[in-house]
Amino acid sequence: MIKQYDPESGYWAPLTGFLNEIGVDGDLLPPIIIAVERINYEYVEVFSPSQEVFALLSRLPLDSLYSLGLYMGMMKPGSWYKPGLPFAHRLAPHCGRVKCIVLDENGEKYFLYGRTVYAENTVSWTAGPALVVNLKGEALGWGVGKIANIGGRRRRVVEPIWDMGWYLRRGG
Repeated sequence: MIKQYDPESGYWAPLTGFLNEIGVDGDLLPPIIIAVERINYEYVEVFSPSQEVFALLSRLPLDSLYSLGLYMGMMKPGSWYKPGLPFAHRLAPHCGRVKCIVLDENGEKYFLYGRTVYAENTVSWTAGPALVVNLKGEALGWGVGKIANIGGRRRRVVEPIWDMGWYLRRGG
């Protein structure tokens, strides 16, 4: 089953909250957003298809389709949302309009290994969920800026949510 995005619906609350928190609105918001509910999945996949693909969806068997456009992530309706890596690539050129954390070369390596990045390896930092990019502005994935107690000191850290290194470690 396909459900189209409705920012007022509780079903879409996790995605709407995430988009608001990182600053995606206006022309950065994809024109079509859908959730694909597949049989026996505990979550739905969220895509932004083209107008042409969207027009064909009613005539195609969903279980035979792997992708329906820009992969925006996965969501348990009304509960949680995990942003997708292709969505990070689409938003990377818009750092400044959307919340981004910029890492230096060492921070980039740590992040791509799925490790916590500490303040000394961040160029710019923000609290909460954010797009994580390198010094060239290339998307590295999604992270959360946090204040953590480490060794009795409060420090800024970046915890990975989903990083591009995932493809090599687990995804491929």
